[in-house]
Amino acid sequence: MTGEILEQYPDDGRGESCLMLGFCDNIPIHVVCGKRGERIVIITTYVPKPPKFLDPWTRSKKVETKRCISCGSFEYEERKTDYLYSYKGNYLLVPNTPVEVCLNCGMVYFDAKVLKEIERRFFAIQKKTEKPDSYVELPLAAYA
Repeated sequence: MTGEILEQYPDDGRGESCLMLGFCDNIPIHVVCGKRGERIVIITTYVPKPPKFLDPWTRSKKVETKRCISCGSFEYEERKTDYLYSYKGNYLLVPNTPVEVCLNCGMVYFDAKVLKEIERRFFAIQKKTEKPDSYVELPLAAYA
């Protein structure tokens, strides 16, 4: 079987990998393979079909290409959460922070740009170059 690389995943949690397309008796075959040291390993193989693929070369726009590092699922949902940033005993509560949640296992993913902006605002508030929207009083109870 010969093939072509359709997608490359240089930052995959399991190591560098790619999606290849080949044909066997005119049947399209997708092979996900990866590099592990000096070896090339096959991770999975399948026949591409709708709704995930429009044709053997084209992934459907509805399907996310990122995979949950915890369970491997491709299904996510955008949500909002309250994020508590903490640094050296100081805190910033950020309501309605956007996140993506894996629908299979519940793993929560924050966009790096969002976290960098939260960090920037935290330090600006600490330096008093920006003001917070408001202050809240928070009760403290030690775990017994």
